[in-house]
Amino acid sequence: MPSKNPWSFALGRVAGIQLQVHVTFAVLLAWIAIRTIQAGGGWSAAVSAVLLMVAVFFTVFLHELGHALVARRLGIRTLHIELTPMGGMAHLERVPEAPRHELFISLAGPVVSLAIALVLFVVLKVGDHLFDFEEIFDPARHPLAAVMWLNLVLGLYNLLPIFPMDGGRVLRAALAFKLPYPEATRVAARVAQVGSIALAIVPGKFNLVFVLTAVWLWMSARHELRDVRERHTLRPFSVRDVMVDEPITLSTGDTLKHASSVFVSTFQSEFPVMQWDSVAGVLGFDDLLKGLEKHGEGATVREAMRRDHEGIEVDSKIEEALSKLNENSEESDSVLMVLDGEKLVGVLPMSNLRELLKVQKALNRAA
Repeated sequence: MPSKNPWSFALGRVAGIQLQVHVTFAVLLAWIAIRTIQAGGGWSAAVSAVLLMVAVFFTVFLHELGHALVARRLGIRTLHIELTPMGGMAHLERVPEAPRHELFISLAGPVVSLAIALVLFVVLKVGDHLFDFEEIFDPARHPLAAVMWLNLVLGLYNLLPIFPMDGGRVLRAALAFKLPYPEATRVAARVAQVGSIALAIVPGKFNLVFVLTAVWLWMSARHELRDVRERHTLRPFSVRDVMVDEPITLSTGDTLKHASSVFVSTFQSEFPVMQWDSVAGVLGFDDLLKGLEKHGEGATVREAMRRDHEGIEVDSKIEEALSKLNENSEESDSVLMVLDGEKLVGVLPMSNLRELLKVQKALNRAA
């Protein structure tokens, strides 16, 4: 199954979970090889450095797999695991709001990293390869020791109470035993933002890496708080409550000229494309423009439509719809096809949810 992210490519599946790697990871490996050669290490040293980085990121994958397997045990599916130069991320289908579940899932990753460090420590100790600390940090002389130390740091660093790291989620889970989930998130997010500031000034002088990391952590905490508030604001509603009933549709055999006239006569941003009684695809404004440029106005909608449309059952929770729409956040107004079995009963544009959120927030402020 190909990756939905155009900047990531799929490597395959492990335990039924798709592994994706961001293209910038290849850039990182190339940069490491070039820097090693420039430092006079030669091709052999460059290959060793690249293999060491691959080994480190393999353990990062195991860290994320720990989250995913515990989540599966608790009934939460993992959509995919993505590796980037910044680290890894297990994308769960939903955020576990039961404090005990979030606690177990969050701790699973650091436990895996610390377990890897312990196993490598035993291997090196048995092999009598543990020397003084100055030598053991040299990856060229002791690559396994370098992987061991990096996993120890990864496990402990991730336990810092800062979103989106595991420690931030552990803190929220602990708070959620006593506080409502949104309030627990608000407190944990504030702690994370204070922690990100502390991280930026820890070096004692300006360090671009620390500053950029702090900015990323601050924004991630803010994003987490916003997402939780949105989910809880929309929770009383169902997909049926906010969908657009009886949307205008196109047929696979309609011409792009006809589709153009339909687009200019309505505010609907994307149109379900029907083949008999089933949804065959979706035609958005950008798809229409590309189709006209490539095929001309006499071509059929079938030639321009997207076939990878997202659907959702009419009785689904609004949180599930929000999650699906956020997955397509690169689109300005992504739309879900609302289905009752195989039958199309409506569409749900992201704009509807944005407007509903604004209204609910205004009502809450006025209350």
